[in-house]
Amino acid sequence: MLTALCGSLSCQASDYIFQPSFSATERYDDNFRLQARPSGSNFISTISPAIKFGYLQETGDLNANFKLNQLFYSNEPRLEATEKLFDSQYSFAGERYNFSLAGNYSIQSSINTELEPTGSGILLNVNAFRTNRSISPSFSYRLTEKNSLQLSYSYSDSAFDNTVRNANIRGFKSQALSSSLSHQFSPRQSVSLSASYSLFDSASNQNSTSISVQAGWQYSLNEKTQLGLSVGRRSTDTESFGGRFRSTSNGQIFSANISRTTEWGNLSFNAGQQLNPATTGQQQQSTTFSASASYNINERLSSSISANYLQNQAAGGSTSSSRTLTSFSPNLNWRWTEEIRLGLSYNYRQQAFQSQNTDAVGNSVQLQFSYQPQTNRQVK
Repeated sequence: MLTALCGSLSCQASDYIFQPSFSATERYDDNFRLQARPSGSNFISTISPAIKFGYLQETGDLNANFKLNQLFYSNEPRLEATEKLFDSQYSFAGERYNFSLAGNYSIQSSINTELEPTGSGILLNVNAFRTNRSISPSFSYRLTEKNSLQLSYSYSDSAFDNTVRNANIRGFKSQALSSSLSHQFSPRQSVSLSASYSLFDSASNQNSTSISVQAGWQYSLNEKTQLGLSVGRRSTDTESFGGRFRSTSNGQIFSANISRTTEWGNLSFNAGQQLNPATTGQQQQSTTFSASASYNINERLSSSISANYLQNQAAGGSTSSSRTLTSFSPNLNWRWTEEIRLGLSYNYRQQAFQSQNTDAVGNSVQLQFSYQPQTNRQVK
């Protein structure tokens, strides 16, 4: 009877996952709020228990992660907080199609430095809990051997607690629907054409719609080196205060990347420009440049270094909240045992608002300990 039932339902062996883990970090930061005039340094301790569970099958898998972060501040105990983070992802692969569904729910402490709402240039130091929710299904179908179609949808919202009513940070809701058609010329080269439509609704009584079109090209020089490039345009219509104010802005969107994997490590370079929702209650055009490299010193010891540049500007062209942020971070990681890992890192950050003449600089050093016991998976 059981054999017949399994045959009719195409029963598969499932590999069940249950992986608890624990990590702790100790960080010294001389300006974690990135103020032009720092209020003082802090030792920030974070204790993070976590658990991962799910299952693996031949045609699909499900993964879910739950994590708690307990934060302690040496000089500002009022900032101590407990964060809760949960995310999950499901994927299924058919003969000619693939489906995936990702979701996220988190309650995190948000310590922001934003401009005062009146535009006087005063920086506000805000500590508030932010609740984030997101869901994003995606479906792809192989039309022919060389052509495929992908459809995706994403929804996210972010809300702050009542302690930030008078600050220049706002919750928002964002939705996007996109489609992409790709063609593979050869095993090494492919092109794609994509279009998207997005909605943005802010608690600051502002909403906008955006339409974008983008063309992409991907090329593999060899098994170790990959290139990617995409360019396009977007148009954004914005309404404020119940439609009393309207504006239209246009902008370029692009992304470019190159990566190389070798026996001794990895190299990657990335650049891009796109539209993102922001906690200031506006959509911002973000321009990014980043580079990273890793080097395997031996089987247990590795090092890495990364550099990032970010420029944010309101989509409507306002400069009151425009800013640039640069960062530089070398890291050293040691796999002590199969279950225990140690990490040491340094991070340099510099932030500048366009409406101000002073820069804010922050330095931090962090020591991290992580433990993940080896667990046996049960196959049924």
